[in-house]
Amino acid sequence: MSPDRFEPVDPHRDPHRDPHRDAHPDPHGVARSGDSGTLNHYKMVSVALGLLLVGLGMVTVPIVWEASLNPTFAKIVGHLGLFLVPSGLITLIYEIVLRRTFLAEVREQLSVSLGQHFTRVNRLTQAGLTDVHDCLPDERINREFGRARASIRILQTWIPNLLQIERSLTQAMGRGCTVRILLLDSASIHCVERNKDLGYVDKNTIKNGIELNLKQLANFVTAEVRDRVEVRLYDATPIMSLYACDDLRFLGLFWRKRRCSQGPHIELSGRDSFIGLEADRHFADLWDTAKPIDVAALAADTAVKSVS
Repeated sequence: MSPDRFEPVDPHRDPHRDPHRDAHPDPHGVARSGDSGTLNHYKMVSVALGLLLVGLGMVTVPIVWEASLNPTFAKIVGHLGLFLVPSGLITLIYEIVLRRTFLAEVREQLSVSLGQHFTRVNRLTQAGLTDVHDCLPDERINREFGRARASIRILQTWIPNLLQIERSLTQAMGRGCTVRILLLDSASIHCVERNKDLGYVDKNTIKNGIELNLKQLANFVTAEVRDRVEVRLYDATPIMSLYACDDLRFLGLFWRKRRCSQGPHIELSGRDSFIGLEADRHFADLWDTAKPIDVAALAADTAVKSVS
């Protein structure tokens, strides 16, 4: 240390204390703090025994030395002894019997509560539930689709955010990722019923949305990646939407007077999550009975109409 530098001295510091002690804390400090309850128990037992013995002594003093003590003083000592004896006895009984019983009951109740809590947590984990979103998380889905490695699946009546995820879909297909898209058949009675459920004045709102999606797909699905995308139209009651990539799924429900994308969505992860597997089964069942759409022919037809 340079001569012009000095360290302030704490006037309350123990001069015999190891200066390196605070820099290297005791590794057993946590364990020792965990034993504080046991130490306190033994301290209280010792105090209780002390009170009991002192009380007994004070009770016997006036009896043994009755002749040599002032009667008033002897009476005071005896009364104090009579007060200390039950105090020590009650404290001793509490520490030895009641406190241990109380702590045992607390441990049992805590174990039951934690067991029930973690049972529910494990159940949610088995279901694959990792998050709940207030509405369709467009930006999150766009990022996840952009990172997809094997497959992307979309189930909707029509996809209101198709242009938002266009780039991520194209990038995924460019990496060899397969894309399967299920849209509601615009000629289906379910299309008309869903339009009523939403309360649209225009009876063709859903139908126009589906046809718009098909045109958008025909425009951005190029010939280089066309073999990696399949589009089908299903004829069934819409009950859920699904945006999935690899083992991650975003699942929404179809509400009355509210678009599915505006309602809550649950996020599921894990290949073996039972809700995710049920959603995959539902998608596969619709896929097997859905009508395939020739994207190449649709693109050619769109090009012809744009030229004409």
